[in-house]
Amino acid sequence: MTKTGKTDWFLFAIAAGLACFGALMVYSASAMISLRETQNETQFAYFYKQLAFTVAGLLVMYVASRVDYHIFNNKHLVIGIIAVSAILLLAVFGFSPINGARRWIRLGGFSLQPSELTKIALPVFLAWFLTRNEDSVGELKSTVLPCLLALIFLGGLVFIEPDLFKHNLRNVDHYFVDEVNRIG
Repeated sequence: MTKTGKTDWFLFAIAAGLACFGALMVYSASAMISLRETQNETQFAYFYKQLAFTVAGLLVMYVASRVDYHIFNNKHLVIGIIAVSAILLLAVFGFSPINGARRWIRLGGFSLQPSELTKIALPVFLAWFLTRNEDSVGELKSTVLPCLLALIFLGGLVFIEPDLFKHNLRNVDHYFVDEVNRIG
């Protein structure tokens, strides 16, 4: 938002353009799979789904641009966002796996990956905390350590999500195998 409280349409158009380009890339990558899964009925199944989420995301982005950011200066709201994020990260353990991974919460036709909420919760907390302690920013004990503790807490909950460690270990293994093959 600009100082007058109006939406920066140029920035909005750039974000919308990137989101639409992403939807086109989904189409490009999934057209043949869509044809196979729909018995040659349509190649646009995944594209339409992605496009619907893109439009919904753009609407949420517009609404969020209209929200007065000063509401995030409320201690109870910020702590509530962190608490909801932590509870959802722990709730993952109670749901069945999706595609072999237990990082999703599925209720009805809706699914949520709590680590995505954490990507919002942590910066909101850090902005609130550092604004509240702006006189001591950079001091190890009063600002750096609490920020690191918040990062370690939420990052640790994301890291211990079931199957994430195996996935990351497999990626490291593939990296080293690729490097050995490249050298040899």
